[in-house]
Amino acid sequence: MTRPGAIIGSTASNLIARIPGSKSGEPLILSGHMDTVTPADNVQPVLKDGIFTSSGDTILGSDDKAGLTEMIEAIEVLREQNIPHVPLELVITICEEQGLLGAKNLAFSKLKGKTRHRYGHQRNGSRYQPGSGRQSFQNRYFWP
Repeated sequence: MTRPGAIIGSTASNLIARIPGSKSGEPLILSGHMDTVTPADNVQPVLKDGIFTSSGDTILGSDDKAGLTEMIEAIEVLREQNIPHVPLELVITICEEQGLLGAKNLAFSKLKGKTRHRYGHQRNGSRYQPGSGRQSFQNRYFWP
């Protein structure tokens, strides 16, 4: 766990988790964030005609609940189907909706991977550079 919370006035911290690979290679970074926009309290999902929506009083919160769910599902599929893969580094940051505060204060020195896969709103090939003198990653975005 990295601890930018104290730096930015939050009680939460970033999370970095590692999953060993079944084949060698540079670790692949899967990233997402744990916060959502407001109003996020007491979310009441509604399923109608095969589509989930909010009941109308709150957001549904798919950003980034869907991304985290997809990360977990990908790991489950790799394990259940015994799919060979390089080591994985899961990076889950705080305070993304407040200006990428968790990402900007991530302990990048703890990461070994250089390619980051995430669900997001940018086109493939964009560069993520969190700040001067920090590591940059080649992003690959996936769309649900």
